[in-house]
Amino acid sequence: MTLLQIPTAVPEIDFGPLLQLLERGGPVVIIIGCLSVLALAVVLLKLLQFLRKRVGARGLTEGALRDWFAGNREGALHRLSRSPRSSAIVVHHAMAALANGHPEAAIREDAERVALDELAGLRRYFSIQEATSQLAPMMGQIGTLIGKMAAIQALQTTG
Repeated sequence: MTLLQIPTAVPEIDFGPLLQLLERGGPVVIIIGCLSVLALAVVLLKLLQFLRKRVGARGLTEGALRDWFAGNREGALHRLSRSPRSSAIVVHHAMAALANGHPEAAIREDAERVALDELAGLRRYFSIQEATSQLAPMMGQIGTLIGKMAAIQALQTTG
């Protein structure tokens, strides 16, 4: 086959084993499967969010703080101004307020508010993970109980 030839036959996918699993497991397997897909989606979403926000990276903020304490206030503010990092947003907010001469107590309170807002954004969707981690084992136990009940009924009918 050359690079320009396109295969004309689409490979057939055998869903038989999956359908048998769903048939044997019933609604519990379907619920656990849906919870698994949801949990995976949240993990990928959080991974992308943390990568975009560069959670854990400190170089930019530390460099801006060095600039600030060396007297280069404009350079420090400019360095932080376009960063999506949560730490950079909070530090930039506090530095801008200091540069404008706001009182220190008000700056602390406002920086704390901005930091809590950033944390709330980073915590978003973790409740889905918490609920999934609590529900999935319980659903597994329910599936086990249903299986045991079916086995006992089968034993009763055979004598």
